[in-house]
Amino acid sequence: MKILTLIILMVLFSYTTLAEVNHYYKIDLLYNQGNVSYNSLTVEPTIAPVQMVEGRYVAEVVSFNNQILNFTFFDVPLFYFYEEVDETGELTGGSAALEQAALTLYVPYYSNAKEINIYDQDLIERLHIDVGSYAQESTLTEAKPVRKEIKTEVKTAPKSITFANIALSLGLLLLFIFIILVLLHWRKR
Repeated sequence: MKILTLIILMVLFSYTTLAEVNHYYKIDLLYNQGNVSYNSLTVEPTIAPVQMVEGRYVAEVVSFNNQILNFTFFDVPLFYFYEEVDETGELTGGSAALEQAALTLYVPYYSNAKEINIYDQDLIERLHIDVGSYAQESTLTEAKPVRKEIKTEVKTAPKSITFANIALSLGLLLLFIFIILVLLHWRKR
């Protein structure tokens, strides 16, 4: 029975280590009266795929060979609904339109991506983001031959501590402690 418990715990804790890690461009967008800009751009790993709410805007990922790698449809939240209680205790509510909004956009990462273009519902380009610095070195040299006398520096995405990394480390630590306790218990017999 103890061995069965040990096997079940090992399978449960090893699930996070077996899960495939997906990488996404995390873009903090700002919308202001039809104009789109961004505050920050990072590449972040996630275990589960990220789903965006589909809408009228599209983010297009383009490679160094000018091939379209991905389309991600998303929406900018320009309305919000509210409820309030007035002095008489009656519940009222409504909606309000926004001229400015901030949102986080997740776009799948590609090692050979050169740029991300964002278009509105009329397919007018609203934002161009250069992501070539996040490309892997082998992809850069294949797509753009570099002369020998020119040295290029390839920036990599900063590694950040995520909840998945912390959970994985904690799970492995607990598994290790559990195995040691089981082995010590068996020795005492």
